[in-house]
Amino acid sequence: MAIACRSGERIPGFAGVIRGGITWKLEHPEELQDLYALCQPSSDPFDQLRHPALELPSRQNSDQGSFIRDWRELGDTESDGFLYALGLVHHLWAEVEEPNRIQGIVAIADGDFPLELELHQTTFGLTSGSVNPVLLLPKIAPWTLGKWVVGIALKTYSMLTAGVSVSGWSEYLAEKLRLSAEKEKHEELLRLDDPTDQQKIQQAQRVIIFLHGLLSTDLGTFDPLISFIQTQLTKYGLAGQVAFVGWPHDTLKDIDTNAQALQRLIQQVLGPGQSQVAFVAHSRGGLLARATAVRLFNHSSSFWSNRLRCCITFGTPHEGAELADCPEVFLGMATLMLALNADKNCLFHILSYVVETHPQGVLDLCKPKRGNFLYTLIDQEQGQVIKAGIYPDQERLLKILAIGGKVSKNNIHRWLINHALHNKDHDLVVTTASSMPVGVKHYSGDLDCDHMSYFIGGKDTFHDIWQCLYDCLALNVLAAEKLREELNSIRETLENKTEITAEKIGLTKREQKYP
Repeated sequence: MAIACRSGERIPGFAGVIRGGITWKLEHPEELQDLYALCQPSSDPFDQLRHPALELPSRQNSDQGSFIRDWRELGDTESDGFLYALGLVHHLWAEVEEPNRIQGIVAIADGDFPLELELHQTTFGLTSGSVNPVLLLPKIAPWTLGKWVVGIALKTYSMLTAGVSVSGWSEYLAEKLRLSAEKEKHEELLRLDDPTDQQKIQQAQRVIIFLHGLLSTDLGTFDPLISFIQTQLTKYGLAGQVAFVGWPHDTLKDIDTNAQALQRLIQQVLGPGQSQVAFVAHSRGGLLARATAVRLFNHSSSFWSNRLRCCITFGTPHEGAELADCPEVFLGMATLMLALNADKNCLFHILSYVVETHPQGVLDLCKPKRGNFLYTLIDQEQGQVIKAGIYPDQERLLKILAIGGKVSKNNIHRWLINHALHNKDHDLVVTTASSMPVGVKHYSGDLDCDHMSYFIGGKDTFHDIWQCLYDCLALNVLAAEKLREELNSIRETLENKTEITAEKIGLTKREQKYP
């Protein structure tokens, strides 16, 4: 049964208070359904607030004044958004395998002033205004929100029983997401950090490294694309000639730390050989690829410029993500997209492990400003091309094919994000202007998809991607070498057969002459 708390009253079991309105604390997703049913027009507007399921005090006994006389006081837009938020949060909550380990809150402001939330645990919520998804992280100062909020959080931190230190939570999340993906059937990806897989990677003449995005993992993300490339390789007689490699990593860390680790792994595993390498990256992974390339080129420009051939990016915020200026909104949107389109337990994992106030891995996605990650990265890339004498013809040494989608359908998700991105073309997370910026080679067609759907039914883009990999990795040369080997093998076989036949003919003649 839902429990009502007055303004400033501690929410039982929720580690926090909400000021400026009435808050309902919920124990089960079906209680959100009950609230939804109560949010309908009534002949007596006070009946809804005195419903026994809510345990609300009567208006006459409330010391909070006229906290709200009718749900319709929210106004048409606010009311529609509130009802949508109830339904969406119910859907996310009900999809989790263990819904009893999650609790919810619904708060409505008393009057025209916004709610203030003082929370001490990570909470996913939808708030009024543009119905922004927000990942409310613990912080000292209260969160100031609009007239209402619908949210969910864990009842207890599962990390407390996992034997993991607070500093290791995000690394634990990265591995947890990978292990969760391994439970299902996916296209095989060798792990760059696995000693057993490293031997197989070193034997390959061509290597494609797949880099995942924020709060995600490598396994499963790229399956349709990997399957398509495998089919093309078989068609060209190159089956088994290309290593498909993943690297699951902690995306809440700063990108430079990830890039340093990836650079060392690439040099350790691939440095001694002569294999040619390409990156295929989703979202934040594209920025990681660029930062890693800068480090490799700094180490040995001539050596790696001949081996690191290209990078193909999907929905990468090359010019920054506007939402990242508000990390809680960006994390909220990423959480929502992942929960709706990927692992149904992703929401549970994120609530369990995302505990930093402002994870640096999100702040690194902000638009370029003096001193921040993207500003420094662009400056380093330009310094390398100036040194190589190819500026301004190229903006970086790494060749990039950028693919960016835009959602054209007027669905609920587009409505939800349009206000935050000022009605620019976007894929629900990154604007098209950032995912396909000036100075980078673009995918030639229009791609109607959201941020989490680049690899679903994307056969139109897959042909362009294959052509890019075929050219950059010189797969035609590899195919020619393979064909040459096969022809030599056939020739040797024919020569051996000819010699054997000649011997038999000579023997037969001798037998006839000397019976």
